[in-house]
Amino acid sequence: MSSGSHQSYTRKWSKLLKKPVLSIDYRLAPENPYPAALDDCWQAYNWVINYAEEVLGIKPTKIILTGDSAGANLAIGVSVLALKSGIRAPDGLFLAYPALKLEPKAYTPSLMLALEDQLVPYSLLRMCLEAYVPPEADPSNDPLLSPIYLSNEILKELPPVRIVVGDNDPLHDECWRFTDKLRKVGNDVRLIVYKDMCHGFLGYDVPMGMPESKVCIKDAADMILELMEQAETTNLK
Repeated sequence: MSSGSHQSYTRKWSKLLKKPVLSIDYRLAPENPYPAALDDCWQAYNWVINYAEEVLGIKPTKIILTGDSAGANLAIGVSVLALKSGIRAPDGLFLAYPALKLEPKAYTPSLMLALEDQLVPYSLLRMCLEAYVPPEADPSNDPLLSPIYLSNEILKELPPVRIVVGDNDPLHDECWRFTDKLRKVGNDVRLIVYKDMCHGFLGYDVPMGMPESKVCIKDAADMILELMEQAETTNLK
């Protein structure tokens, strides 16, 4: 996909929030497997911090990283790199049905949904993993590939996190596990699970799509606004 394909909701977020939304087009697999996409997002993040005000006239006083599915995986990765590098970390994370465990042989009960899912069938999930994860990589030992394995120390340092997922999403179970891990280390985390919604629902507010997606997009904007307001309150202390 691309920044263009996701404008069905990023434009709405910008309008609802009256804030600029920067959407990054990163290199795609299989031509460019991990860590190319993460490298691109990391470079873009550093550019925003250093040059957004000079070039775009946007002063990044508050930065909320968001991502949808694979993009959510990358948003977490950029946050971790910022923390480890000691540069300005984002003020919040909004994650929509994030890809949290990229192990081809991993199993959770919700993955059974992919056997009948029309949008993310198991064959597609497997193909995406094979395209993105290079043969020499070990997703079970690399938290930048599989954020579910982030250490408690890093989880505790992450900014406040908001997560949304549908209960018909094959990635549903790991969203619960990630939320629980964040909660146990004291992170400010909240999870919304939408009944009967499937993977990718933020993008369904289109002609012949799902009218229910409008509610999810509005909820997401509200959560992003909440994260921005929390950051402003924290910065005033």
